[in-house]
Amino acid sequence: MSAEQGKPLRLVFAEFAPYQYEQDGRPAGIGVKAVQRVLERDLGFSLELRMVPNYGRALAEVSSGGADGFFLASQNLERDKVAVFSEPLMVNRWSWFFNVDAFLEPNSAQFLATARVATLLHTNTHRWLNEQGYRHIMPVMKSSLLPRLLDQERIDAVFLAEVVFAQEAAATGFEVEDFTQVVAMAKPFGIYISNHYLEENKGFMTTLNEAIKRDKRLLSQ
Repeated sequence: MSAEQGKPLRLVFAEFAPYQYEQDGRPAGIGVKAVQRVLERDLGFSLELRMVPNYGRALAEVSSGGADGFFLASQNLERDKVAVFSEPLMVNRWSWFFNVDAFLEPNSAQFLATARVATLLHTNTHRWLNEQGYRHIMPVMKSSLLPRLLDQERIDAVFLAEVVFAQEAAATGFEVEDFTQVVAMAKPFGIYISNHYLEENKGFMTTLNEAIKRDKRLLSQ
């Protein structure tokens, strides 16, 4: 690994509480803490962290050279073109959420064709819904809107990371138990480091991945 001496690693992150957000103008969240623990504490890197509005902007920053990487994210082919996905730091469970009195089957042809499904703009859940052919997707800029939209029946379902919806539900006066949850899949959540940065810093990805593995072993003890 040959990172330039004294030069901080520039990482951006999309607002995605409780994983990552800003509190009193400073990066916060369980994802931010995990990244800081591995890169700052374990590897001794200086980090320059900056929040951006969404994952589309995070990818654009890395593509243009405005950042060396972004986190926490799940993997997709578009991101793989410009950056390399790390060893996962944690698992992100994608789930469907419905009102408790709704009896819906998200894999049915009728649901795919008619259901009003909301998710967070420019996330992998948004991308996945488009790829699967859901006809009435309602992406929102703020995940905090989703529990209220569902409770008011302005949408039929939410498709989102489990912990994100649970936090937003609690923050708006609901409990996650107020809704029906169906876990769809579990997605590894990691750090993307740009191809350009890795070309200039040979061996960085191996060092990072080994540090993440050690961190997860210690946490599991």
